[in-house]
Amino acid sequence: MHSKTKEEEFKSLVIRNKNLLWHICSDYTLSAALEPDDCFQEVLIALWESIGTLSQIQNERMWVYRVATNTILMLLRNKQNRPTQPIDPYLDDLDSSAVTDFYRHEDYLSLLQLIDGLSPINRLIVRYHLDGFTFKEISLIVHLTPDAVAKRYERSIEKIKQQYEDTL
Repeated sequence: MHSKTKEEEFKSLVIRNKNLLWHICSDYTLSAALEPDDCFQEVLIALWESIGTLSQIQNERMWVYRVATNTILMLLRNKQNRPTQPIDPYLDDLDSSAVTDFYRHEDYLSLLQLIDGLSPINRLIVRYHLDGFTFKEISLIVHLTPDAVAKRYERSIEKIKQQYEDTL
């Protein structure tokens, strides 16, 4: 039986979660003094350094999300942009332009503004759900019951719809 090397495991992890990573990096850097590409690179470094702990985690996507958000929040706190260099040549084939363009699209940015008008907990719930997390997974993150998460999500979506209709 062939065991994956750390490099193979890392590359596979990044490829499986590429869109989620670009989404997180783009969202958190919209109004910050950070570039999504720089954030993406910092997140890749954090994932590389933490990849040994992945085998202890049940949900890979939740783990990736937490590592990425914690890394970006640390960057935002420090507001120090270190010079960056490509991590590895094999990551050059990850074309980020289409994904990055989507997250800079006017409609998407308008949706984010509406989401940002929600309370912090409801904002998290909506963003996690948009990232594909189930209500059960979100409940584990925000420490509410799945039913409470679903109800908050429904109310938040109604509020967003109402705000959108008011702007027309």
